[in-house]
Order: sequence, then structure tokens, then C-alpha cells
Amino acid sequence: FMVTSFAISLYYLFMDIPDPSSRPLFSSIGNLPLFFSTVLFAMEGIGVVMPVENTMKKPQHFLGCPGVLNGTMGIVVVLYAMIGFFGYLKYGDATEGTITLNFPVHEIPAQILKLLIVLSVFFTYNLQLYVALEIIWKKVDHRIVGRTKRNVSQVIARCVYVAGTVAIAAAVPNLEHIIGLVGSICLSILGVLLPAIIETVVYWEHGFGCLKWRLIKNIFLAVLALFALVSGSMESIRALF
Repeated sequence: FMVTSFAISLYYLFMDIPDPSSRPLFSSIGNLPLFFSTVLFAMEGIGVVMPVENTMKKPQHFLGCPGVLNGTMGIVVVLYAMIGFFGYLKYGDATEGTITLNFPVHEIPAQILKLLIVLSVFFTYNLQLYVALEIIWKKVDHRIVGRTKRNVSQVIARCVYVAGTVAIAAAVPNLEHIIGLVGSICLSILGVLLPAIIETVVYWEHGFGCLKWRLIKNIFLAVLALFALVSGSMESIRALF
């Protein structure tokens, strides 16, 4: 589904593509926080890779260079960058929060594209809540007696969480600003700041490597996370209200 959707998106983006010189290369410094927040939000799917590592035949191949994580995330970054670059080149400041909103709704390829995206999200969105649901379920699992009741309760819990998040997304008019706000608050802390702090604590007694490169890297990540947290949150809230 996603491969076909990506191909259709590129078809529209490359159709009558304008001259790159017609677009400004840089917007303004004030938009950088929102950019960082949106990028962080785009990487939030990283939470679903942990179950993949746990079920791999050779989990040691998950990390490292080259590793499964680095290879797949590299591909994801390239695909995101392509859609972002060519989407802005095609539509400029009129680019919507979701690029599919720029495509003509009356054309069959655009309708097929949206249908495929709906199906792909329908079958895979629940994976985004896997970690959160596992944590919550361990707190209530012992209170439910019987295998059938346990399975039914788990299905109901998953449906409630999915329906709740979908309802919130449908009710929000400016989705791109909410994306920036969630990215700046959640992933800047959970995905960048806390891992940097944890790695620093773990290697504190064992050393940080040659020229203390791990410490330097973690300090840089912590500063970047704090910048995205503070400035990204302020810009997103200002844009919302």
C-alpha cells in the first residue's frame, strides 16, 4: 500500500514541477523551532521497532553499523526528505500539513492514493500504541479472570485507545501545529533528552571513549532536545492560539 502511495505522490509532485529558483531556499529563523518539532514527530514511530528486535532471529544485527535499525531509518529519512523537498518545490507556501490535501480530489489516482493510505493506516496504526498498551495492560491484567475475558478486554482497550486518538485527530483543525507540539514535548524528552542522559549515566564509570566522544555527543543531543522542547512548544502554542 505505502509503496504504491509513495509512487502516486511522486507522480503528482513531479508533474509540471516549477523551477527551484522560484522558491525561497529559507523561510525565517522563527520557523526553525516548528521545523525541528515536526521532524521529531516524524521519528516517533521508532517506538514500534523494539518488538521487532525482541522477535529477531539474530537480535545482535539490530544495532551497529551497518544494522537493521540504521538501514531502515536511513531509508525512512530519505523518503521523508524527498516528499518534503519536492512537496515544497511543487506547492510552495500553499503546502498543506498533509501533502495529499494538495492533490486534486476529483482525479482517480488521487482517490486511489487516499484509499491506500486509509487502508495502510487502518492495518498498522494500532502498532503505534503497542508499547503504551503493553505497559498499561500489565497493570490490569491480573484483575481479569479467564482467558476469554482477558482477550475480549484487551481488544476493547485497543479499540478505545485507537478510536480516542483518531477522534482527537479528526477534531483538530490545524493538525500540523498539533504535530509540532506533540513532537516538541514528547519526542524531544523521551526520544532525545532521556536517552542521552541514560547513556551518560551508564558510561560514567566506564569512560566515554576516545576524546570523550559519547559525552560530547550526549551534550549536543541534550542541548538540541531542550531547544526543540522550549522553542518548539512556544511556536506551536502561539500558532494554535
